[in-house]
Amino acid sequence: MTAYASTEAVERAFREGAYDYLEKTAVFEALLRVKVRNAAEAVRERWLATLDMNETERAIRATWADAQQERDRNRRGIQLERLMALLLKTLPGFERLDTRLRNEVEEIDIIVQNGSTDPFSQKESPYLLVECKNWSKHVGSKELRDLWAKMEGRFDRCRLALLVAPGGIADTVPELQLRKAEKGLLVVLIGPGDLDELVQRRDRSEALQEMHRRAVMGATARKGDEAP
Repeated sequence: MTAYASTEAVERAFREGAYDYLEKTAVFEALLRVKVRNAAEAVRERWLATLDMNETERAIRATWADAQQERDRNRRGIQLERLMALLLKTLPGFERLDTRLRNEVEEIDIIVQNGSTDPFSQKESPYLLVECKNWSKHVGSKELRDLWAKMEGRFDRCRLALLVAPGGIADTVPELQLRKAEKGLLVVLIGPGDLDELVQRRDRSEALQEMHRRAVMGATARKGDEAP
């Protein structure tokens, strides 16, 4: 951090191994938060890439335990996103993912490229969105609508999403999903019990497929209930 960001000083800092630099301006505090977050994300991505399977399993359980004990809401949310990234890393074909993507209009927790060779997953959309919601209250209709908005307008390349809600899911959410069933947008709801199952299960592909089928059959059953 410097108030004198000359070209020579900046170049020297990077030669010495600096990750980034900041000038002390009126928006210093806001920029500092962004820079630290970006640096932490880069470190996390490198860390994920270096883990072998046993290390990944240990990291999954440790992250889940830490997240359940954490009291700070922001840190808890980051740990939940890290947990989902670790879980997805164990699914063949779902290793290519990006986290915490932001632009002028939206923020995406995790986006996964579907490279699976499993016939079940191959027929799904090329990209999968993962939305992690805070633990302090049940996820409701607003969160589901916000996720639909992120899925739409992506050139029909994202028709599947996971809505992760360790704080629970309001009864209105499954009912509201019926309105999008015919548009081909499927949101798999992952509540606290589902999340714990994903952490504990070795065959997470099978567990996720069961949750996927439950979401599909739930919409089918509700449509049957509405039939005359």
